[in-house]
Amino acid sequence: MQGDHPTPIGGRLRVAVVGAGISGLTAANELAAAGIEVTIFERGRGPGGRAGRRQVPGFEFDHGAQYFTVRSDAFARQTAAWIAAGVAAEWSPRFATAGDGVLRPKASHTTRYVGVPGMSGLAGSLAGSLDLRYRTQVISATRQSTTDITNIHSAQSARNRPAEWMLRFSSENQDSSTADTKLARNHEQSDTFDALLLACTPQQGLPLLTTTHGEIGLAERLVSTEPSFAEQARAVKFDPVWAVLLGFTSPPELPADAIFIDHPALSWAARNDSKPGRAGDTAWVLHATGAWSTGREEAAPDSIASALIPAFEEAVGIHVPEPVYVAAHRWRYARPRNPSEETALWDAKMKLGMCGDWCAGARIEGAFTSGLAAAQRILDSEGGLW
Repeated sequence: MQGDHPTPIGGRLRVAVVGAGISGLTAANELAAAGIEVTIFERGRGPGGRAGRRQVPGFEFDHGAQYFTVRSDAFARQTAAWIAAGVAAEWSPRFATAGDGVLRPKASHTTRYVGVPGMSGLAGSLAGSLDLRYRTQVISATRQSTTDITNIHSAQSARNRPAEWMLRFSSENQDSSTADTKLARNHEQSDTFDALLLACTPQQGLPLLTTTHGEIGLAERLVSTEPSFAEQARAVKFDPVWAVLLGFTSPPELPADAIFIDHPALSWAARNDSKPGRAGDTAWVLHATGAWSTGREEAAPDSIASALIPAFEEAVGIHVPEPVYVAAHRWRYARPRNPSEETALWDAKMKLGMCGDWCAGARIEGAFTSGLAAAQRILDSEGGLW
């Protein structure tokens, strides 16, 4: 997946990537292969984003992305590499459709894959030896002018030119045993970079951008393209999705492992332990519809589970035994309603980019494709970064 790109003269370029999902990690790998110094900031405890995995005693859940398919040659090569590394495998579940209390077998000729031992295995493989800052919250990203810079990174000083972006961030102390979040966080830190790539949703990334006078969220004033970079990003709207995780010692008697559901509240259900490489007892994941989840973003997780378990019973037409583990997880920005027509956004003058599956389709492959496109645009930027 690595192309031939020139090596910067007079010191390595530094690029900050915000977000360690599939898109951000893909872009970071491409940039690192071109000789660029990349630092990834991730507020979570590990990589993956919505390609995540939750482990609790006795059960494992892919509570976000459920599987992936392959369409492009580039992603086929990446998938082959994942399979060879043992972090992906083909998944051939018993498919069904459900609605109005009727469960019907469904034939499928599409090849589907999953991460091993969970969907997060894909991101873990991409993370490799990259400089990843987990549990690190970016507070702001300030676009700088030459006169505003007072603390230039030594490598940038060696090149005798200013950095473009200063990031302020706070990192959680991973060794701390305290439950007090304020005590568990280190003091605020900052660092400077030549370019910034926001590998997250516009709603999460754009508010981080500030002017040199500390005015937060003024993204439109920080973009040079027409139509505005920020306007293109903000035009993409998202549906939230609630996921309910159910662990059983006495599992439901269902002749299916993956169910496409036609119900006002539910769209999908999958038996996680039917996937290769999974351990633990029977684990089901239910995904609510975006329409049902909208307006319930701040609902208590217990109330979500209490509503969606009966909806599942109603859709498939069986009584679900009492689960021994129940949890609900909200994905606030789960599915783009109107994905961007661009595979990635890049403003060469501002040295600012954005990527994610909201640019290239709400799929694992979409995230991968967007990450590749973002890296290529940075490397092919007119006039270059150096």
